[in-house]
Amino acid sequence: MFRASQIVSEETLPALFESTTSISEDDIQPDPSTYLRKYDRRLSLKYGLTTTLPPIKYKYPLAVIFLLTTKFFEAFAANGIRTVLVLYIRDDLYFSEGFATIMLHIFNFFGQFCPIFGAILADSYFGNVRTISYFCILYATGWILLILTVMPAVGVSLIFLVSVSLLFIAIGNGSIRACITSLGAQQFKLPEQATRLAEYFSLYYFVYYFGILLSKILPPLVRAKSQCFGKTDCYPAVFG
Repeated sequence: MFRASQIVSEETLPALFESTTSISEDDIQPDPSTYLRKYDRRLSLKYGLTTTLPPIKYKYPLAVIFLLTTKFFEAFAANGIRTVLVLYIRDDLYFSEGFATIMLHIFNFFGQFCPIFGAILADSYFGNVRTISYFCILYATGWILLILTVMPAVGVSLIFLVSVSLLFIAIGNGSIRACITSLGAQQFKLPEQATRLAEYFSLYYFVYYFGILLSKILPPLVRAKSQCFGKTDCYPAVFG
């Protein structure tokens, strides 16, 4: 009797161990791709067959198109104002050339420094999407205030209004600059879309420098060829 029960236990224990092992593996890894890999391995071990799963094709992220468009207009607007800022403050607002130069340097400083500030906020607190949204509002507010400085009889100190508007534009532009780059890169699935990611960075820098190129050509032409409010130069057309 003891020998028979021992034989039965030796025969049944492996089966019970195999069933409990398979259940625990399925419970731990319920991923269908994991199951297919296990099934493929069992077929290859039992029958000498190998199966190849079709590669997953990921679509090009649609959000990248909007981000590249945003980057183009952001680069065009921010660099376009640098082209005519000194002329606007000196010739249209009748401030001294020294004051106009100081405002240009302050504008450039905040525009180059604030990407660090925006990156810290995006990585530690708000994320890329919220950081871009918040500073885009600040960016747009700065442009609205700058357009108001062109209007006659605003009723507000021009020095205060110009300073605040340029400060808002510089902070908004600088803070969203680094966030747009990383947000676009996050839209790609790696390593499957590594080639697409490399293409994205090429397009990103092409769009960025193309916007800068146009900003050095179009704003001066618009300023010289248009007239408004009885003046020979139309800065609202440039800023608007």
